[in-house]
Amino acid sequence: KEWRADGVGFGVPGTSSRDGKPGRELGPYQMSPMSQPTSEQEIIQALIDERSDARRVRNFPVADSIQDELREEFGVEVNDRVREWSVGGEFSVDGGDGGPAGKKGPFTARGNVPLSEEVVETVLSLLQERDDLKMQKKFSKCDQIRDRLRNQYSVGIDDRKRQFYCAIGEYTESEYSAPLDAETKAYVQQEMDKRSVAKLHGDYETADAIRDELRDSYLIDISDRAAVWTALPSEDDEEEAAAVGYEDEAVLEEGDADEEVE
Repeated sequence: KEWRADGVGFGVPGTSSRDGKPGRELGPYQMSPMSQPTSEQEIIQALIDERSDARRVRNFPVADSIQDELREEFGVEVNDRVREWSVGGEFSVDGGDGGPAGKKGPFTARGNVPLSEEVVETVLSLLQERDDLKMQKKFSKCDQIRDRLRNQYSVGIDDRKRQFYCAIGEYTESEYSAPLDAETKAYVQQEMDKRSVAKLHGDYETADAIRDELRDSYLIDISDRAAVWTALPSEDDEEEAAAVGYEDEAVLEEGDADEEVE
């Protein structure tokens, strides 16, 4: 017995036959009837088709990259079992988390959420109301709640993982970051918060501009997957560290020489 976690059958790409003989041809991916409406349907479908082609030839790094782009830029989740894509992560047969549609657990906070308990309760209440509206297919009202969460609380929603997050403070400094003075560190964190809020509102041009400015002016490397930023050492820091290491090595060698003389 064999199984795969990527949803692609064994054997000849594009067929469902494991022994390479012609099998049932897999149909194209379609927009789920449970998806929230979007004005970017043609662009999304083109990316979905490109991802499907990459999976068919087993180019999974490209397929994963496209899936990340769909999730980050359009809020799209893909269900390979039912061959549907959905803005918001709702599917006609089962949910993006593998559970039955309409039978999902409550939302939980992800990462650093600098909100009061009262505000968190309000957010959870709005998310529950949004779930109820989605079941009724009242997507315009769902969008109103989403926009309210974004604009009033800087809160984003990850429907697939059933999580919410706060753009303010979402990114933190990596433990491997090079030392920064307090003023520079505060500025970098402030800009990271601005970038996170820009991404939350779909303003990727501003987000990319902030990323480039931090990289070029402050040597800041950003990991969106881990939600951390890292200050890289400058060339001067590396030269100084190398010089210190050389001096330390020279001192050790001198000490070894003294021991040999004795």
